[in-house]
Amino acid sequence: MHCEFALGSRFLGQAHNLPALRRWVLYAATMFTSLTTGMRLTDSHNGLRALSRKGAAAIRLRQNRMAHASEILIEIAHSGLRFVEVPVTIDYTAYSLAKG
Repeated sequence: MHCEFALGSRFLGQAHNLPALRRWVLYAATMFTSLTTGMRLTDSHNGLRALSRKGAAAIRLRQNRMAHASEILIEIAHSGLRFVEVPVTIDYTAYSLAKG
């Protein structure tokens, strides 16, 4: 399948040592994003993304820092271009959990 955006999903892949509370918060955020954008996602806040040139040209990000995580999904939904989720593996370590 040809698409313009590839979005990583730790829930299609593996999330090693993911705390239960964080799993629940990610699930709630994904449900909210799916309801507000119409995108059927399994992981709305995974930062692993790839874009084609056409996809990059179709979106315009205005937010900085972590605010772009939601904005990029809204932009993808508004673009009408195809996206796919791909499985990724995330290892939650003491270091990464301490960073939030």
